[in-house]
Amino acid sequence: MGNRVFMENWIYSQQANIGKQDSVPLLRRDPTTIVGIRITVNHTNSGLDWSQIRPFHIANLMNSVRLVANGNKEIINLSLVDIIEQELFKGRHIYTSFNIADGDYTSSIFVPISFTSPIWAYNQTDLILPADLYSDLRLEYQFNGSVTKSTATGTFTINSATVEIMQVEYKRPLDYSKFGILKMFKENKGSLTTGVSEVDLQYDKIYTWLTFRSTDNESAYQDNIKRIRVKRSNIVYKDIDDQLAKIESRYYIDPDNRASISALRFINFIPRGKLSDSFKTFGFIDLKAELTMAWQSNLEVIYSELLSIADELKQ
Repeated sequence: MGNRVFMENWIYSQQANIGKQDSVPLLRRDPTTIVGIRITVNHTNSGLDWSQIRPFHIANLMNSVRLVANGNKEIINLSLVDIIEQELFKGRHIYTSFNIADGDYTSSIFVPISFTSPIWAYNQTDLILPADLYSDLRLEYQFNGSVTKSTATGTFTINSATVEIMQVEYKRPLDYSKFGILKMFKENKGSLTTGVSEVDLQYDKIYTWLTFRSTDNESAYQDNIKRIRVKRSNIVYKDIDDQLAKIESRYYIDPDNRASISALRFINFIPRGKLSDSFKTFGFIDLKAELTMAWQSNLEVIYSELLSIADELKQ
């Protein structure tokens, strides 16, 4: 191996079971920087419009991705689309191939789940997945039950799908006292009305960033969230107005569906890329987000929580 630091391993390839959950054991030899998911679909197209269906919809087939360690310790619980959004925010790329012409085709999407800090971070290797310290580690995923997507002009039918998993290991000893784990999970806050609304946020945690998504009928509303204030009692920690919110949203969701770009608002607590700047909420008795909405829609919050490796492994 010589001085090679990173080792890529394709560890899994299997035909997807539509509507059923599959579990993939991950390698536990060394700390892990990336777990990649590649979905390849054989599909039949009829009368598709490029403005209505894109590579993004392949990712939308995988509606549940869970990374679980030590039996039931949940590190990630998101959809693949959620993961794409977070990775784009962190400055990474999603790789796709897609054909919408009538007939039978093979298309694919590759999504990296990175456990390191964003590419603009002060130190990209201050976060890692300590795979070698877990007694078991697995990736669970589920395809939704729908194999045909109808658009205004035609249909996109999945005939078969293959899922491949790769893992990138960091092949050097690490002092884990200097590292952290990033845990990501989502809460649905229900429907918010036009105007100012408040939602409760989880506290007694450390956050690197929070993501607010405004949706309705699975379509993201552009420019709906006009202002976000993160606060407790009368103390305001972040006050992001409409113009600042657009700046915070510069790393976007679906790279192929531009109409839904600004439905996501990122509250970034580490703009300098230093984990020491993370938002610590220990000892709080409440934590809220006050949002000004242009119109009524559903709201989801995605939490990016910073965990101490030593503390996490004690649990």
